[in-house]
Amino acid sequence: MVTSRQLTIDLGVRYDFDRLPAEFNEDTNNVSPRVGLAWSPSLKWVFRAGYGSFFDRYVLANLTRAIEKNGSQAFEQVADGTAAASLFATAQGGPLVAPAFGIAPSVVRPDPRMATPIASKPVPVRNTACEKSHARADYLFVHGVKLSRTINVNLLPPVVLTLANSSSLGIPNPTPQQIGREVFSPGRLNTQFWRHLSTPEFCEFDL
Repeated sequence: MVTSRQLTIDLGVRYDFDRLPAEFNEDTNNVSPRVGLAWSPSLKWVFRAGYGSFFDRYVLANLTRAIEKNGSQAFEQVADGTAAASLFATAQGGPLVAPAFGIAPSVVRPDPRMATPIASKPVPVRNTACEKSHARADYLFVHGVKLSRTINVNLLPPVVLTLANSSSLGIPNPTPQQIGREVFSPGRLNTQFWRHLSTPEFCEFDL
């Protein structure tokens, strides 16, 4: 803490580390600084501001999927339409005793760049007070980075949907709203898998 008659500065720092299974990248540079300022140019005025970065916990559901459905311990199979109805009837609503023939499995693997989610929060505040009045202005902003999400890295590049290519893209009867928009084709980069999911992947948000 730094203090003078008109200015006070509070400094702080926090370190976070989560130990993860061997298949995940362990982010070790999780140092989050914090600072708070209070400046009083006169007896009636006080200006305050603060800033801090805060590390979040990993989404356990994403970690669990990458551990369990890695292609050796478990995987998913995706079926729709008559194929899904036939499999449901064969299993009588229960689990299949063996993988369904002819359906490529889906696997989940962690992103090797995985890092701890972090949010930055600058919080400037200005207020003034006297015997009979009080005024205050507040502003809060949050910027989050390295937030986890799951993406399918086995997709071919998207293409613009037209009436001419709609059947080949698996959309035989497109709506007017779909025409002219980008869609993914049924093809896959690695035909041994239907979905090859990577989790977590980085994204950002502002609030």
